Amino acid sequence: QGADTHRERRHAELCFLDRVRSWHLDERKQYRLTCYISWSPCPDCAQELVEFLGENSHVRLRIFAAHIYTIVSGYEDGLRKLQGAGAPLAIMTLKVPIEHQHCWDTFVDKQGQPFEPWTDLVEHIETKSQELENILRRTLMDATTFRVNFSYYRERKTYLCYEVEVREGDAWVPVKKLQDFLRNQGADTHWEPRHAELCFLDGVRSWHLDEGKQYRLTCYISWSPCPVCAQELVEFLGENRHLRLRIFAARIYSIVSGYEDGLRQLWDAGAPLAIM
Repeated sequence: QGADTHRERRHAELCFLDRVRSWHLDERKQYRLTCYISWSPCPDCAQELVEFLGENSHVRLRIFAAHIYTIVSGYEDGLRKLQGAGAPLAIMTLKVPIEHQHCWDTFVDKQGQPFEPWTDLVEHIETKSQELENILRRTLMDATTFRVNFSYYRERKTYLCYEVEVREGDAWVPVKKLQDFLRNQGADTHWEPRHAELCFLDGVRSWHLDEGKQYRLTCYISWSPCPVCAQELVEFLGENRHLRLRIFAARIYSIVSGYEDGLRQLWDAGAPLAIM
């Protein structure tokens, strides 16, 4: 919805979520939503989609985009968040299954006309597919970022590295795809301000970890959780008995009152804390 409509400006992804919510899909069934979109989601829409998936465990999402929306900062992180939430992204291709052909046959009033790929489409697909692959490929934190944020410097950013293990017999086995790092959303990012721990919980919820198994989440964080985040983590653990949490912090976040009680609440909830 934009200037050429009579409605308030709103991105297509959010209009789509409004419609999905209105369907009241049966939570006892599993659904897969497939979107063919002319532009990949912007950072804000990616965040909204991740939160929606976290709140709706009976829904899966996959996205095929014709172009990558690169005109706003943070678009790479947005696409990585979606991938981390279990929403695969790909560029629409001409290979089987042919997404362009499928959209033409399913959604277009073609009036008997056959689908004909336009000039340079193949080259465009190859270029954008490689670009998307480079964006989604897991990256490592650079050494300077680690030294600055996990040492004695009092940086205002919070970085959180996490890894997930699943219990198999008497051993904890790493889940390789669930090992990464993130940081808080602040004034220097495109996102609404949000502490790293809450961004992490968004991701965990979107993974829909099997409740029939036991998982251990380990976080290495540059600052220990504030009281509000500690409370959120405690409530999350109370609602997810199949998950365990342990935290290693580089520094203690002592600049807000009540931080001691927050850390004690985490400890009492069975989430051991220690200094790295």
